[in-house]
Amino acid sequence: MFKSKGFLFSAILAAGFSISLSVEAKLAELPKCEGKNGQALPIDNNRVLTLKSSTPNQFLERARVEGRVVRILGSRPSHAHFEIQIGPNAKDTLEVVFNTDFGRPQPKVGDDVEACGDYITSNAPTPRYQPSPSGAIIHWVHENSRGGAHPDGYIVMNDRFMYGFGRQPVEVDGSDEPGNVPSVGKQTPPSTDTSVPAGEAKAGKPAKEEKKERRPSDGKDDPEFEKKPRHGRNWRDWVDADKN
Repeated sequence: MFKSKGFLFSAILAAGFSISLSVEAKLAELPKCEGKNGQALPIDNNRVLTLKSSTPNQFLERARVEGRVVRILGSRPSHAHFEIQIGPNAKDTLEVVFNTDFGRPQPKVGDDVEACGDYITSNAPTPRYQPSPSGAIIHWVHENSRGGAHPDGYIVMNDRFMYGFGRQPVEVDGSDEPGNVPSVGKQTPPSTDTSVPAGEAKAGKPAKEEKKERRPSDGKDDPEFEKKPRHGRNWRDWVDADKN
């Protein structure tokens, strides 16, 4: 009898733990990591290392890499910065810059990371900023929540949790095949539009235009910010959203 009660209690605990996990994170496939031509990018650390050693400062390309966290870099209020090693040599590193509007991963030295986003060579100072301590960065590792032509990015921690699509991590199914962008964890900012439904108007007043959704960010990490061309701006103008 005691054995049966113990078994029942264990089963209840297991079920509760399973339900708890399903609430915090749901399975999803990795989204497609697009290159400039719209084709899916494979993981290609060697190509990125070649770009890092052969391209000029501020060179921009799309990239998908995997590596291991070797250093936590000083973070700013709106972005987390950490360094991953993507090759056999100690200097085969890349700085990952993650916009915390899309979650707050807590990387630790030794964690495995896959990152999809914009690669930028950053090996020399600019009039405004110092170079990346890694000599190159990958950023925009999150969804493009404002629409437009810029591809989505993401990071996956320890082959399990993906960040970049809402503040909550999404548990991935481990498949390397690109799938649909997950909707789990996406947040829609509360609407501040007090207008009446489209097509209707208050007495004596025209109907207000429907407001466009914006995520809670000042937008400086968006390539369409102030309609300036991407190649004509310093990369830290995008990632240092706390700087005016």
